[in-house]
Amino acid sequence: MVLENPKKAEETVINKIVKRQALNVFVAGLREPYNILVKAQSRDTLREAYQVALEEEKALLAQEHNRKLFVNSDKGVKPGVKCFKCNKIGHKSFQCYSKSTGQGKNQSYEKTNRESDRKKWEDQAKQTCNYFKKPGHVMANCYKIKNRTSTKVKNSNNSNVSNAPVANSLPVSESQREC
Repeated sequence: MVLENPKKAEETVINKIVKRQALNVFVAGLREPYNILVKAQSRDTLREAYQVALEEEKALLAQEHNRKLFVNSDKGVKPGVKCFKCNKIGHKSFQCYSKSTGQGKNQSYEKTNRESDRKKWEDQAKQTCNYFKKPGHVMANCYKIKNRTSTKVKNSNNSNVSNAPVANSLPVSESQREC
């Protein structure tokens, strides 16, 4: 029979080769989980392979969606965790949306810390040095006075070591040395 119509037989063979090639190209173009699943089911036509790929995609997407729902539902209340801001059980302090003031340990500590720092800076800004009339410090903490006194001590130590006149220097009278 094949010999009776060689042209028709040739067309049938070519048609089968083209369909097989189209199926192979389709499967090769699928992403990793889908192409493996379609190959495993070994479908003969492109239409069947396409149908299998759609079903597998729907199943994997549903599976992914269910996994996300499960993971997100786990982020809710955790019985062993206690918030230090509101002292309630079920969340941590960085997740706390409570507007209560001063009830939790960390919140009251942070609040008093900030208040004391702010008061300290305000008090320092109000202070003025009686010696230089500059704001921000008092005379007891004045760095310029401390620097001058330490420089005088160093100079007095250096002058006690060598009272001999230096070469090429002019003589200095006693009244000029005291100033």
